[in-house]
Order: sequence, then C-alpha cells, then structure tokens
Amino acid sequence: MKRLPQLQYLFISIMVIAILSILSCSGGGSSGGSSSGGSSGGSSAPVSTATTAVYDKVLQSSDITYLGAFRVPSGTYGGSDDTIYSFNYAGFAMPIGVAYNAANNSLIMSGHGNNSYVAEIDIPAIVNSSDINALNIATVRQNFTDVSRGHHAFTNEGLIIGGFLVYNGKLIVGATDYYAFDNAQETWSHFVNSNANSLASGTFAGDYTVTSTGNGGPPVSISNEYMTPIPDNSSVGGTNWQTALGGTVLAGAMSPNVVSRTSLGPAAVAFNPGNFSSNTPHNVLMYWPGDGSHSPTDSVFTGTGLGAGRLFWNGTTQLNGVVFPNGTKTVLYFGDTGTGTTVCYKTGNPAGWGCDAMIAGDTARPAGSWDVHAPPYRNQIWAVSADDLLAVKNGSKNPWDITPAIWPISSPLDTAEHFVAGVAYDPATQRIYVVEGKAENGVLPLVLVYQVNTSR
Repeated sequence: MKRLPQLQYLFISIMVIAILSILSCSGGGSSGGSSSGGSSGGSSAPVSTATTAVYDKVLQSSDITYLGAFRVPSGTYGGSDDTIYSFNYAGFAMPIGVAYNAANNSLIMSGHGNNSYVAEIDIPAIVNSSDINALNIATVRQNFTDVSRGHHAFTNEGLIIGGFLVYNGKLIVGATDYYAFDNAQETWSHFVNSNANSLASGTFAGDYTVTSTGNGGPPVSISNEYMTPIPDNSSVGGTNWQTALGGTVLAGAMSPNVVSRTSLGPAAVAFNPGNFSSNTPHNVLMYWPGDGSHSPTDSVFTGTGLGAGRLFWNGTTQLNGVVFPNGTKTVLYFGDTGTGTTVCYKTGNPAGWGCDAMIAGDTARPAGSWDVHAPPYRNQIWAVSADDLLAVKNGSKNPWDITPAIWPISSPLDTAEHFVAGVAYDPATQRIYVVEGKAENGVLPLVLVYQVNTSR
C-alpha cells in the first residue's frame, strides 16, 4: 500500500497550488509564537474568541498533555487470515475507523487495510513509558467482523473506512473511495451498523449522503471520514454548540487520494445522524477546495521556499481525526505532516529539486512504501475556534477564511514515520486516544493517550 499513488500530473498540480500560495504571501507569511513540545511554527491559540460565555474555554497548546499509551493485541480474532482478522498494518498510509464506546470503556477499531474488518478492544490501564514492552496490551471484546453486513467490500486501494462514531448505541461509519479520480465517482458518504455492542448481529442502514456535488454542494470527500460529537455546554453556563452550529455531529475529511476532490486542510460539516438521507441536511462550516481556488491562509506558513514551513498543508500532510471537547469552544484536528523545505513526489520528479537524493535518504518514509516526501515528519494539532465556524454558518465568513493554530504534539513512543491513523474521544474523562500506525515493529498500531485540561 502506498500513500498517494496518484498520477504525476496531479502532483504537479499540487506544486502549482503551493507555489501560487507562497507567491501570494507578504514577506513570506512568517508567523510568530511558540508551539507545544518546543517546536516553532504556527500560533499558540485560535485567533477568534468572540463568544463571552464563561464555560466555553479557549484551549491552549498547554491544555493537551500526554498521559501514556497501550498496545493493541497481535494475532487473529474471528478467523485465521491475518489480512482480515487482525490489527496488522491497520493505519498504514491511510485512515482507519476508531471510536470510543462509553458502554464498555472500549475502542471500536478497524483492522488490516486490505479488508477493514472491525473489532472492539477493552482499554487497559495507561502506562507512561518509553519502553513499548512496559505497556499493557488491550484485550479483544468483539472479534473482527464486517460492519457493513455484506453490503460493501473494502480493499486497500478501493473503498476504505474513513472514520467511526458511536452514536445512540449505533456505529456510524464514514467511507471513502481511495482511488476515485473525480467527485462524480463518490455518491454517498456514510452508513450505519445498528448495534455498536454486537456488530456481528447489527443491521445495516444506508447508504447516506451528507455533502455532495450532486446535491449542489461541496464534494462527498470533505465529510466522509473523521467525526466527533458537538457539545452542548449550556448546562454549565456555556453555549449549546449543537444549536449554534446546526448539528449534533461534526464531520470532515482530508486524506483521500487525489487531492483535487478533498479539502486542502481540516474540514467541518455539521449534521444530525438522525436525519440521514440521500441528501442529509447539513451546514458546511470549513474547508479549502482541493482545486486550489482558495489557497490556505498565508499566516499559518513560515519560511519562503517551496514546502518550507508549510505546516498547514503540503503534499505529505494527512489529517485523520477531530475532537470537540466538552466545556470548550476549540475544535482539535489531529494529523501529521512533513516539515522539510522541499516536497517531492517519487524519484526524478522534479530532478532539479534534488528529489532523488532526498527520497533515497528518507528512511522514515522509504520509497516504495510512500510516494510523497518532505522529511522530517511530525504529529500535530490544528486548533480551530468554534466562533469562526459559527461566523461561517451566519454568513460573515467564507469556509476557507479561518486561521487554525498549529501545535506539534509528541510522545516518547513516536516513530520517525509519524502517521496519525485515527482519533477517538471520551468526554467523561476528557481523554483523547490517538492511533499511530505501524508504531510497533512496523506492523501493529499503538494507541497514544492525551488529556484535555478544561479547568479554568
């Protein structure tokens, strides 16, 4: 499986977009401020704080603290074929589905990318250690099964799972066609398994569409991956963001192959799964069109060279999770990006940039496994003010006129490859579960756990 194995002309289009964006910067678009973890680049907090409610906290980078991690189990569960019934290579160069299930204090998570069967694992005690062998291993609660109940076939370069959310006891599934070359090839975005606690006996409902060019809006590929509940903070004196933004769930997508059909940055679409249909009512609150018609805001860039400091988005950037923590008005997007001064697509393209030598030396994401390169890599958060999303809903901003803060995040167990494959959130404990792909022996994912501080 390769990340972004698209045709060469698509990469050239990406580079043209990047060049035009940088040329439009004033003085290189340098941004000040320090980020968590001691790295520079990006501001330290969302810029808009218009809501005055006391209990809508604006999160800072220091409010996200690493707690520890745990391992996922090796072996097969539910069958003998490890390309179907295991976590091997789950989250390798593509998103996975992962959701917190409050009923069991567990994670529902997809497995091997070749088939994307799904299992449930109990969350063990969290251990903070740089020694992976000191971590506890999760136990399997539900064996791997096909959550679509035979309605869909998933493959590593065809239809893939983009994200999960447990909602009223059901499992909401976002799915994307990894190799669709235009928006017309994707006509739906979600389906539902009726029983998150017994996926093998749940019934299928779908397919449903949120955003769609066929419905006169942005493409499917800005809403069919990661999801998070939208909080109602009114019981503690804050804002009912569900009412304000017009939905109970916030969804988005950024990582499908062929960037022209997705968002060049985090996306936000509010909807209510209770209203699922072929044209689900929704509010598009944030996205950057993949055709480059609205380049990302220059103020999140640093440096002036092609790719230099393009921490908001470049050809290596992947964004596979979102959390809107209760008691706050900050939406957190999780992903990873290359931070190098040049972005290269395969060897010899273009030779004048020194791509061959750079790619040959990219041991973190070696050629053959990855196609787009800009080492070194890091995990990071894009932090967005919900006030800005509300401004878009109310018509005073465009969906691309938002400036996220960018915060690097790290753990003692990070790999040089750095691939955030998925994210889940427990609102009761304010814990965020970040799945890093291939973190154990280049095969199994690892679950990193972060704490959100909402105290005032």
